[in-house]
Parts: sequence; structure tokens; C-alpha cells
Amino acid sequence: MPIRFINDDTIQKKDRFIYPEEYEHHLDYVIISNEEILSRTTEIAAEIKKKCLGSCRNLELICVLNGSCIFFHYLLTALARERVRFGFDFIKVKSYEGVSTTGNVAIKELSNLAEKLKGKDVIVVEDIVDTGTTLNNLLPKIESDYGPRCVEVCTLLDKRIGEKKDVSIAYSGFSIPDKFVVGFGLDYNETFRDLLDIWVLTKEGIEKQGLIASYS
Repeated sequence: MPIRFINDDTIQKKDRFIYPEEYEHHLDYVIISNEEILSRTTEIAAEIKKKCLGSCRNLELICVLNGSCIFFHYLLTALARERVRFGFDFIKVKSYEGVSTTGNVAIKELSNLAEKLKGKDVIVVEDIVDTGTTLNNLLPKIESDYGPRCVEVCTLLDKRIGEKKDVSIAYSGFSIPDKFVVGFGLDYNETFRDLLDIWVLTKEGIEKQGLIASYS
């Protein structure tokens, strides 16, 4: 199935959805529901299975923490239901030396990736891709440092930012407009990861920078 395109004017009213009451003034509307995410994740798993049949050798999925962890969980579950054999691991990526201009990244390993990825077919799983700068620096580093047979990218969200991305995405869930989105693992200063759906923040929510106060 092709990537699902979310129109610029897509709005799902918030009264249909569940969220902590403390977020009331921070959340504007939903652009992708939990049901839509899970449905598309199942389709992506089927796409991976179809592509891997007869060509993949020891599939290994890498979760880029923290944002993609919820999507990663459901993707692994969907792959298991497709009877796809795979391994998985986690990394954290830290930008340094002026990421806005150089995009240099450092990988924090949570296990010995050199042993796990050598000769494997690797899929790097992200929550969202916008400029693609980090991935453009991360993928060559994985290739040079860990020696996989091939490396591909799977992302839940592909943001349309008006600039050409110089990164190839093999599996993508949704093409979304250039809006500030949170939920389903995506955060704003470590807040809103717990939302079931993908939300657009209000102006107040953006200005508060993830700081939550209780409203009486």
C-alpha cells in the first residue's frame, strides 16, 4: 500500500479522543487517529514481508530512541503476525558540533551493534523525518562502522517541509503537513509522548514548550 497522504486541512475534533485533562489547552486537534496508525503499521509490516521474501538475510530492526519506541513496538508485533523472522535493537542518536549546520551525529549503543549488524539487512525505524539531516549522517555511519549488508529507513511520519529531502525512505506511514505534532511517542520537551493519537498543538501549547499546569 502507498504512503497515506494527510491533507493540510485535515482536522479530527478533539471531543472524539481521550487525553489527560492537563493537556486541554495545549492540544488543538488530531490529524491521525490511533486506529489509523495501527492499520497503517499492519500494512507496512506486510510491505516489509513482501520485499523480504527471497531477498532478506537475517533482518534486523533498529529503534531510534525515544520517539519511535511506541511505533516500533506495534511494528514488531505486526511483523510477528506476518511470520517474519527478525531481530531488533535500540540506539540513541546525539547531535553535536552545531547540528543545524553540520548535522554530525554520535551513536549511543545499548548493545554491541558491530556483532549484531554485520552482514544483516537493517531497517532503521524513526518516528518522523523532516529535513532528513540526521539520517543523512546516521546511515553512512551505520554502514561504515557496523558492516550491514544493506540499510533502509522506515518512518511513521514524513513531514512535508517544502525542502527536498536527500534521504531515501523505504517504508513510510503518513505524509503530513508542516505542523507541530506530538503523541504516539513524539514529544515536545519530553511531554505528550503518552497520547494515543497524533495531535497538532495549539499556539498556547507551543508557547508553553511542554510545561503543563493544572487548570481549575
